[in-house]
Amino acid sequence: MKSLIRCVAMVATIGAATAAHAEFIDPASDAPPFADWDRGDADSLYAEWDVFTVPIGAPGNLPDVGSFPASGSTTAGADANVTQVFAPFGGPGAFITSGGNIYSFATVNDFDVTVPGYGYGAGYNTRFIAQVRTLGVPIDPSSVGLSFDGGAQALPPTQVLKLGGEALGGPFGASTDTLFAWDLAGSPSDFQFDFTAASSSLSLDRLAIDVYTQTGSFGSIPEPSAVGLMIAAAGSIASLRRRG
Repeated sequence: MKSLIRCVAMVATIGAATAAHAEFIDPASDAPPFADWDRGDADSLYAEWDVFTVPIGAPGNLPDVGSFPASGSTTAGADANVTQVFAPFGGPGAFITSGGNIYSFATVNDFDVTVPGYGYGAGYNTRFIAQVRTLGVPIDPSSVGLSFDGGAQALPPTQVLKLGGEALGGPFGASTDTLFAWDLAGSPSDFQFDFTAASSSLSLDRLAIDVYTQTGSFGSIPEPSAVGLMIAAAGSIASLRRRG
């Protein structure tokens, strides 16, 4: 069972696996790249997962931490879904760990995250943000892509920020928090965020998606050091994460 004491203080660290664990950036903090909106604003979407229940194949991992808009809306963040693609024929699959992670010790995990969009079309701009926490083996950077409106664009992220990491005991070795951001012209009706493990033994621990559509342009995403300073200024309460 997972437990998490959330904090308002989040220190961004770059690269070191032994650094203190940072929380995901919350749009309510006004920290870049979220300065334009808060979760729950009109034309925003949000979905977050901490406990996964379906290790591979058919979609079934709906957001368990939170979502916006609610299911039943024309466009609902609650309808976002995480699927691990089937392993090759005869290959070993993945399983759910005691902490609710998707893990495979022998297969290279391949994830598809489907997210609805507002579909306003031209004349709008959209920012898509994915924050991912993995344990053990990291994500293959070259595998990260975003497609939309049913296409196969697989666009690489506009920017990647390493939020932090933490040394861990047991089979995983270390955790890594990474933020991927895309700025798109237009307002797609659907998105697919794809990423793959660098090798076997990646454990997907947590995932948050935030999307916002507006008519104006977005502010630039600053360098990680600037993000760290702005987040650290949010407060001084320490965070503690325990895994059962």
